[in-house]
Amino acid sequence: MENSHFKKGHPCGLFLLISLLSTMFRTSFTSQATKAVVGARRLHASPVARKTVTEKVTEVADKLNKGIGKGLASAIDKGEEVTQSAKETIDTASKQTKQQANVGEAKLKEKGQELKEKGHEAAGTARKVKEDVKRDL
Repeated sequence: MENSHFKKGHPCGLFLLISLLSTMFRTSFTSQATKAVVGARRLHASPVARKTVTEKVTEVADKLNKGIGKGLASAIDKGEEVTQSAKETIDTASKQTKQQANVGEAKLKEKGQELKEKGHEAAGTARKVKEDVKRDL
């Protein structure tokens, strides 16, 4: 059975053919456009999703390394401060000890000189007593 609307030269046949083709194109185009939009949405990636596991691990390792480095640098700085403070304290204590030793040495010399003078006086007195005893005898 032939379709009478599509016979050559029939005016309605051409209209139906154009209508059928336009509907097919419209449906096809709409369907393709929808697929393209849905496909584009599926392919869209957020900034977080763009990083690979290697990049994430590298980033975490870098942050960890920097944190440890800052901590160690801080510890080294504190160690240097403590060392400098201890050195200054030791230098001050050493100077004070030397100063006290010098004062003590000066006092000993003074006492030694006093004892020497008293010894000379005692010796002089002993000679006088000896001479006086000789005269009286």
